[in-house]
Amino acid sequence: MLLLTALLNPSRSRFPSHARTMTGDSALRRVFESIDRSSSTLATIIDSHKDFLLFFFFQLHSADETTARRLVEVACDGGDPDKDNIFHDSGWFQLGKTRMPTAEDLQFIKENVGQHALAQPKTWIDMKDPSVAEKHPLPLGHERNTVMDAFLKTLNRSRTQIVKVERIQNLAMWQSYVVKRQTICNRDIKKRGVADDQTQQQKQIDRFERAWLFHGTNFEVMDKILQQGFNRSFCGKNATMYGKGVYFAVESSYSACSTYAVPDRNGFQYVMACRVAVGEYCLGKRDALTPDVRDSKTNTLYDSTVNALNNPTVFVTYHDAQAYPEYLITFKQT
Repeated sequence: MLLLTALLNPSRSRFPSHARTMTGDSALRRVFESIDRSSSTLATIIDSHKDFLLFFFFQLHSADETTARRLVEVACDGGDPDKDNIFHDSGWFQLGKTRMPTAEDLQFIKENVGQHALAQPKTWIDMKDPSVAEKHPLPLGHERNTVMDAFLKTLNRSRTQIVKVERIQNLAMWQSYVVKRQTICNRDIKKRGVADDQTQQQKQIDRFERAWLFHGTNFEVMDKILQQGFNRSFCGKNATMYGKGVYFAVESSYSACSTYAVPDRNGFQYVMACRVAVGEYCLGKRDALTPDVRDSKTNTLYDSTVNALNNPTVFVTYHDAQAYPEYLITFKQT
């Protein structure tokens, strides 16, 4: 399992090399063995996302630093945060410093984690297995028409035949995305010193999230993305002009070209309409492995890169949890 890595904050570069090899699996079990599984919300989250839940507890908190540090203390048995590489704002911890949580600890977690933020979207239907991605064809109606209109906006409608539109339901991936998005939002809320309420959270989401950006792919890679999420190991196959990350386009016509949406043997092409937490972005550079530094004092990087600072049409992300493929569009072009 890949521990937390930079999922919460990939731009932080102060983690020592040995911290990157730790595993949170044992610590995760210690925390959840004591959780009251009669809570349906917690039970669903635990069952569907064991590998990543530890960082949910550390990051889905108010912008208040005291609360954040207290959440870390729940799973860390003493120690100096700086000396032991325990970071309240990024979810890093020493496995040897973990301990069994008390009933008081668990209650504190339940009150401060914000469990409802991890619930599945209201438009989803019940899932047979939350640990497996599901594709649900959309019937004729508002949801399908909204996706189709966004997709066809920059395409030649007379030459584009939409075969089907499917909603992607992957709870584990959705929760990972929500955590990453909230991390970016909370960072800005804390920086500006504004109230951390629902209204402010929505304002930050509107500012830092794009819905939708498009990503074209081939049939083989498509299935991997739907099950496991976007992986930067696929980058470089088509373009690295603005950095070695995952590329998303504002205009569907960019992603729908056969270079990116490669037709399968039946002539079908595949484009995903994605929610992307673009965050703070900078101009991309050819073959760059990361965005530029945004804050030299903390060595914090920008969240993504773009092709142009004014009215960008291409966004490049460098963290696998920064995007969620909300809809899969299968189509043909003549």
